[in-house]
Formats: sequence, C-alpha cells, structure tokens
Amino acid sequence: MKALKAVYRTLMLGLMAAGIAPTARPEIENCLTDGIDLKIYRRRKEGYPIVLVHGLTARGYNDRRLDLFSRQLAGCGYTVYVPRIPGLADFRLTADDVDIVVRTVHAAMGKRRGRAGIMGFSLGATYGLLAAADGRIKADLDFVCAAGAYYSVGGLIENAFRLKERDPYPVLALDKKYTGLLGLSERDRILFEEIMRDYCERKGHFLPEEDELLRRIVSDPAQENIRDMWRADAEAEQMPELKGYGGFGSIEAEIMLLHFRDDILVRAEDSIKICEELKKAGKDPILYMSRGAEHVDLARGSKKGLFHIFCRMNGFAGR
Repeated sequence: MKALKAVYRTLMLGLMAAGIAPTARPEIENCLTDGIDLKIYRRRKEGYPIVLVHGLTARGYNDRRLDLFSRQLAGCGYTVYVPRIPGLADFRLTADDVDIVVRTVHAAMGKRRGRAGIMGFSLGATYGLLAAADGRIKADLDFVCAAGAYYSVGGLIENAFRLKERDPYPVLALDKKYTGLLGLSERDRILFEEIMRDYCERKGHFLPEEDELLRRIVSDPAQENIRDMWRADAEAEQMPELKGYGGFGSIEAEIMLLHFRDDILVRAEDSIKICEELKKAGKDPILYMSRGAEHVDLARGSKKGLFHIFCRMNGFAGR
C-alpha cells in the first residue's frame, strides 16, 4: 500500500502545516474536456493527479465539502481533477456516469508519465471502484480510495425508505426523480427544488415553512409508489452497483475502503461485503473502519461525515 500511505502522510502533514501557517491558495480552473464538465485545482507546479468523485449532491463539483477537500489536496501539492457527475447531481444513478470517471482519469493523465489515483465519496466511491476496473485506465492507476461506498442499488433503496422518519435525506433524494407523484403545487415544487439544492448546507436551519413541506412529503402515501418505481427501475436499468459484479479481478490499483461504523445512510456492512468480494477476486484491500461520525458532513459543524474520516486514521501510515 505504498501509494496510499504516501498520499495519507502528505495529506496529514499538509493539514498540520496549514494549521500553523496558511498555504497559498490553489489555482482553480473550470473547463470542458472531452465533453466532461471539469474543475481542476492545482498549485503553480503540476502535481500528482488525483480524481475526486462526488456523491449525491445537487451542487456537483461545487459542493462546499468537496471544494474544501479539493483545496486541501491541492495545497499539499496534488493536482486535483473533479468532474461534475450529471446523474448524481440530478439524484439519479446511471451507468454513463462511471464512464465520466474513466474519461476524467484519461484526461488527467494527458501526456504525463506516471500514474494517477481515484478518491470517491459516498455513491461516487462505488463509481470509483467500477472505473478502476475499466481496461482503458486500470494500468494508469496507483490506487482507488472508496469512502462510504454502497454495495447494491436495492440495498440503497430499501435503506432509504426504512430511514425516512429518522433521516429523510435519502428518501427525499429518491423523490426528486418522481416529484410529479407527490402532487405538489408549483410553489411547493419550486421550494422543494431549492431545499434539495442546499439540503446539507442548511439541515437543522430550515424555515418553519420548509420543515412543514418536508414533513408532508415524507409522510405522503405516494412514497410507497415511489419506492415501487425505484425497485422496478433498479431491475430494468443497468444502474451502477457492485453486487454480482464480476470485474474486481481486473483492478490493478491498491484499494482502500473507508467507512464509519455509525453510518446509517450507507451502512458499514456495504464496505464489508465489498471487501469480501475483492478478496474472493484475489485482491488485498485495506478496510478501515472508524467511529464518531456518520455519512454526511453538515454545514456549520453540526455533524461530521466522510470528509473527516482521513483525520481519524491514526496509525495507518505506520502499518
């Protein structure tokens, strides 16, 4: 695990140094490359390329948490490529999005010699693992790091509706595809769109009117129909998942799986299952589990999530 340990050491040292003296702001470039809407973070000197894959977020590569982490990596000397994943930004799961990850790695390599790495978060973590097995780039990767990956689409769906009273975000995200079934007024539909665009930024700080709308949506009898529609879609469409996947043996990169044991949105059992499947395919992944946080980093410091897991990996570099 030389490549992963090197990245971890560099990141930890960079974060420590930033705490003592702020590092120079990275250059940030928005561009369209090979049809990919891409955001690149770099210092003046081109560094080792890392592709970051975001999860289910309406802001895509402009997600505040992803932006902060990208700046931290760039401040440590890496060149960070962050593609906008259209399906995930629209709360959908599509096979085409995995191809975007593959093409981003290809674009990151360009004419440079050497290799690259992939870091994926939440649903983007699963996409990163699938991309790492693609024959177009598998020989170009040193590592793939998957934080909070899901194992199966069916598991995601059932867990989302099971949790809807405890944490409504997953079911609200699935509702976006079938908003028409909720019978919302035009005013409420627009308000729902606005809430979902900044949900993680504002959770716990919604206006009373917004909280009331979300309660009505979550308790709407149409939720059963939406769940059935998603179940049918999962069977009919080729949505990205790792259950039954036969390509693990093609991955040549080092593999790390990260998960919080307290994660209720994508359960830790998912990473355990993925690890077992990788080992069956002859791979030697590292599975790192931690406690004290969950899945989503909320704004205003109200809850820590996947983007903080690197700060919990005490002793990893010395293994």
